[in-house]
Amino acid sequence: MYHQGAKTQRTFIREDVRPREHTHPSVQLVPVDKFKEQVAGLRRFTTIKNDKGDEVAFDEETKEDFIRLFTEGYPVAGKLLEAVYDTGRLLYEVREILKPKGLFLTWMEMTGFRGRRYYRYIRVYGRFGDALARFSYLGIRKLEAASKLENCIEYLEKNAQDTEKQTVMEFEQTIRNLRARKRRAAEGNNLSAKRLPAARCAARKTEGRSR
Repeated sequence: MYHQGAKTQRTFIREDVRPREHTHPSVQLVPVDKFKEQVAGLRRFTTIKNDKGDEVAFDEETKEDFIRLFTEGYPVAGKLLEAVYDTGRLLYEVREILKPKGLFLTWMEMTGFRGRRYYRYIRVYGRFGDALARFSYLGIRKLEAASKLENCIEYLEKNAQDTEKQTVMEFEQTIRNLRARKRRAAEGNNLSAKRLPAARCAARKTEGRSR
């Protein structure tokens, strides 16, 4: 729409800077065969832990509603995971190109990518890259937690079964414990490095007195 008295300006978008379509590896929340096993397992359950961690009855209408919504949520969660992958890859590229030019935050603001979750997507993609598809069955929260480890891919490869068995909260606590141990080890190494010159100096002084 043109307004009378206002200056008009025509904007041209070069073909080489139009949004590009990306293809990505197969990303899914849980492999279909495992998902079917989970549904079959739910049907055999007679009790289930509720949100408070209490064991409660799991039968009749409650079971049917849970399984129905669980089934309906499967493809939706898969699409969400694909969105995390695609968004993370895009934002990672944007940061790599525009941050050195001082335009990364400007781009984020103009495109509406606000909020901490987008920076988490960047970290997840930055840590995993295309390997993200390989571990997508673990779910978004476990991937976000694992991305806090510098060796996240190596860790998940070595601990795949344990990671899959753990609940999200258990896995997040495992990652916190690992990072805490690493920090303590680093602090201990730094302290030892500081003490070593002092110990050498004290040794030289003692040696000098003995002479």
